[in-house]
Amino acid sequence: MVDWRGKNPGIDSRGMGSCIKFVFQPGEEIGRGAMELVKEDHVLENPKVDMAFAAHGWPTVESGKIGIARRYAFGCVGAFAVEIIGKKGHASWPEQTIDPIAVANEVYQHIPAILARKISGTDSGIMSVTYMQAGVEKIKNVIPQICKFGGTMRTTKRETMEKMAVELKNELRAICEVYGATYKSDIKIHGGAVENSPILLDQVREAAGEILGQEQSYIIEGDNLGGENFSEYSNRVPAVYMFIGIKPKDKAEIPGLHSPIYQFDDGVLANASSVFAMLGYQGCMGMLENS
Repeated sequence: MVDWRGKNPGIDSRGMGSCIKFVFQPGEEIGRGAMELVKEDHVLENPKVDMAFAAHGWPTVESGKIGIARRYAFGCVGAFAVEIIGKKGHASWPEQTIDPIAVANEVYQHIPAILARKISGTDSGIMSVTYMQAGVEKIKNVIPQICKFGGTMRTTKRETMEKMAVELKNELRAICEVYGATYKSDIKIHGGAVENSPILLDQVREAAGEILGQEQSYIIEGDNLGGENFSEYSNRVPAVYMFIGIKPKDKAEIPGLHSPIYQFDDGVLANASSVFAMLGYQGCMGMLENS
């Protein structure tokens, strides 16, 4: 994060240089780390921050290169947790039960329809069920009382996610009514999207090119819907989030983020740090325009 206060490059009216803040932020994906730093620690104030930069090791970008999303480096993040309550009974007489697994499966099958028929085709949207739990593994002859499932939602616009949440509740209510089941749901929206500053975008690419070579820093045209509450900063000050390449040149692909065999290339750290140093220098010297 850079504060440029001087009328002359790097110097303000009191003869003091510009300021660079280094921020360690826990809970970056769905936690409240950034929000707490902004609201409780006033990290964007005293002195006021003029621009902010961040980066993440990226397994689809080649080592030695930096990719920068033209628009959204990360999406708006939401989560849902659902509990379907049916009627427990013997699996030999399913007609005497209300099967919560069947209800949960029906809801699961309807999720693509929410995205295809309730959300505009021009809006990015993802709903992924990441767990479903019911019954006891060793008991094969009982239809359980409860089935729980949940997952994540991603969009580039908060209003799109709010629409997705409403439609998911509508599906839950309608399907449970058909089966005679009931449900509990907890749907949360964690934060906004990380949108790269269009003013800073090419300036950052060129600054990275000063270190890596201009052909080694490039713009990524597609949006990314991962999660990162760096949005608490980028929604308040002009900011750019970079993807630091970690994929070896001799490999077509490597394990992705959150893979148990994720591989980080330590060899990229020196140049990546130098890119941040260049951004700090140019920001403090008034060489980066943020408006």
